[in-house]
Amino acid sequence: VRLLIFAPIALSMRRCGANDSRDEGGSEGRLCPRTIKFCKAVLLGQWIVSTSWVTESGSCGFWVDEAAHEVNGDLTTMDKDRRGTGGPRLGRMRREEQRPRLFDSYTFILAGVFEKPCKADIVKLLQLGGAKLLDRIPESDATRRRAGTPARSRMLVVTGNTC
Repeated sequence: VRLLIFAPIALSMRRCGANDSRDEGGSEGRLCPRTIKFCKAVLLGQWIVSTSWVTESGSCGFWVDEAAHEVNGDLTTMDKDRRGTGGPRLGRMRREEQRPRLFDSYTFILAGVFEKPCKADIVKLLQLGGAKLLDRIPESDATRRRAGTPARSRMLVVTGNTC
């Protein structure tokens, strides 16, 4: 009876487009599409596992260790041998070791029109990563200080589609 809870989870994951990575050749086979949810999970340091974790857990009748099923990266940044960059693990380790968030020392200005992903999604990701956001480039160091931008902050201007 206890195993029945795993079947609906696996079916739901497949309908939502979850990657059924087949662990070909070890962890480098565990890749998934780069989506907003994937990026949020990396920034929050959450476990990102392949569907094999659900399958094996269902076979065993209990939740198995996630480490053997952790996704190794996304399809966008994989190398020519289909190896991921280890982003999910790095994000998780950053949280577990209580290190600063990925964008803690960065200030971003988003200029232009953003279609995919939309500007709201980009803002949310940057905020989850600890970034400071400004509406425009400050005119001077004094203006920067009034805006609350740290003196050692790195400022990046990201432009969307301007056509």
